[in-house]
Amino acid sequence: MRTRAAVIAAIAGLSATASISMADISVNIVTLTMRNAETGELLGQHAFARDAGPIDPSASYTWDLPAVPGQTWFDNNTPDNTEDDWGWSGGELHINHDPVVNLTFQGSAGATNTLFTIDSALLVFSTIGDLEARAQASLTVTESFLFADSSATVTGGFVGGTKAFQARIDNGAFTYASLIDSAVMPVVGSAVFSGDTGPFLLPVVGYSTATSMSTHFSFVLSARDRVSGVSTFELIPAPGSAALLALGGLVAGRRRR
Repeated sequence: MRTRAAVIAAIAGLSATASISMADISVNIVTLTMRNAETGELLGQHAFARDAGPIDPSASYTWDLPAVPGQTWFDNNTPDNTEDDWGWSGGELHINHDPVVNLTFQGSAGATNTLFTIDSALLVFSTIGDLEARAQASLTVTESFLFADSSATVTGGFVGGTKAFQARIDNGAFTYASLIDSAVMPVVGSAVFSGDTGPFLLPVVGYSTATSMSTHFSFVLSARDRVSGVSTFELIPAPGSAALLALGGLVAGRRRR
C-alpha cells in the first residue's frame, strides 16, 4: 500500500512540476534579408542581436525589432509607399521556456518584386521526447494605392515556391510544418493568408526527440506592396510521459525488492 501511494504521489508531483529548461538562445535573435526577386541583387540585410551572456532557463524574453536608422531600405518615414518607403518597418520576438517562439513583423516591397527571408532565433532546451506541437502563421498583404497596377501577390520560398512559413526542429533537421500558401490578393485593399496545424497540440509524426526549435519566413512580395506577419510555434513533451516513465521505475524497483 505504501508503494502504491508513493507511485501515485510521484506521478502527481511530476505532472504538476515537470517543465522544460532553456539551455540557450542564439545571439542573433532575428536575421532578415531582402533581395530583388528577379535579379537576386542584395537590397539589404540585418541581424538583430541580444545581449551576449547566459540566459535564465525558466524565463520568458521579449525583444523589440525596430526599423534600423541609417539604412535607406529601412526608411518608412514617408507616407504610403513612396520611392523611399520600403523595407523593414519593425517587429517583435517573444520566446518562452515552455518552449514557444512567437514572431511578428511589418515590411514593404521596393520598386521590384522583393524576396524577404526572416529567421527567428534558435531556441535550445533540455532534450524532450514524445513530442507534441502546434504551429500557425499568417501574412496580411496590403496593395499600394499609389502604385497599384495589378493585384498584390505573395509567393512562398519553401516547398518549391508554394509555402511562405516553416516551423523547424533541431536546427532544421526536421520540418514540423510548412504553412501559408502562395496567393494572389483577390481585391484591392488588404487580405490575410494563413495556415495552421490545428487549434490543439498534436503528436509529432516522424521525429521522436528534440533539443531546439526555430521559425522561418521566406516569400516574394509584389512591388510597392506591404506585408505584416504573425507566427507561433509551440513544442512540448506529451502530457504524462514523464510520469509514466517514473511509474515504470518505481514498479521495477518494487519487483526487485
